[in-house]
Amino acid sequence: MRKPVLILAFCLCCFSAISAQHANLQKMDSIQRNKYLKEVAFNIAKTFGPDYVPLFKNVTISGIQKFKSGNGEYIRPEEKKYIGRAYYKVTFFEDSIKKWYQYQYDPAKPDDTPKKIERETYAARVKIWADNGEPLSVDYQSGWGYTFLKKSYLEQTGKQPTDSSDKCPKKITTVPLPPKAKDGELICY
Repeated sequence: MRKPVLILAFCLCCFSAISAQHANLQKMDSIQRNKYLKEVAFNIAKTFGPDYVPLFKNVTISGIQKFKSGNGEYIRPEEKKYIGRAYYKVTFFEDSIKKWYQYQYDPAKPDDTPKKIERETYAARVKIWADNGEPLSVDYQSGWGYTFLKKSYLEQTGKQPTDSSDKCPKKITTVPLPPKAKDGELICY
């Protein structure tokens, strides 16, 4: 009689340990949640863009936002089930100036005057699901990034988002820094 009780207790402990790995961020107090968000976001940003880490000066965490399709009316099949799901956005800024200017031009029209576009000066931006603490996406100042809608972070990297090690069991392509112009402004296309 004692053996089945021990087996049941062991199974319950294993189940609770597995479910504890996926944090429900909405149920955490704000200090614990912000610490978790910063840690996970830093690990994810470092994994895919290690060259950007020295640029991280300030970090901000947005309030809860709702997922919507980035393509306007067209919704990709992998996005459908996530519409309306809550997430947090963690942004690592390069410096205290939160805006910079990009000059956009059309290569097909060489005589066209470049248009000045105002943009945020973030080095990296990570979105994390509010219900389970798993990453949704990471994007960098250069415009490059990764989403975890089709394949999870674990499937793409072979490690947990809370794992701060530099080693990645799976081969991934990291995001390079963009080139700098003579006056220090970033060149984006």
